[in-house]
Amino acid sequence: MPFINVRLSKEINSQQKQTIQREIEKVISEELNKPTEYIMVAIDHPEELWLGDNKLENGAMISVQHMGATDKNAYASISKRLTDNLSSILNTKGSDIYITFQCINEWAWNGTLL
Repeated sequence: MPFINVRLSKEINSQQKQTIQREIEKVISEELNKPTEYIMVAIDHPEELWLGDNKLENGAMISVQHMGATDKNAYASISKRLTDNLSSILNTKGSDIYITFQCINEWAWNGTLL
């Protein structure tokens, strides 16, 4: 079950939120070969995001967590696609979008370690 946590520095409406959620599910499903019904997305906004002394007025921090190792080419493709999608939906500069990846070795669901 991939978990994608999106933190945005500006307020968005419910339509934008749903569009972002669907785009993230599509990208993660295609790049990590995971069914969308097992992809969890959290979108937090507005969050104060700072880079040094500069407050990002229209920035994003995305954390992608998933189980199992993945090829770096998939990470590169996810980075490009998510950046392009968020830039388009939110009119955000790509240079203000940051993405981290974390492979989780132990994951539990429904009281069972997977």
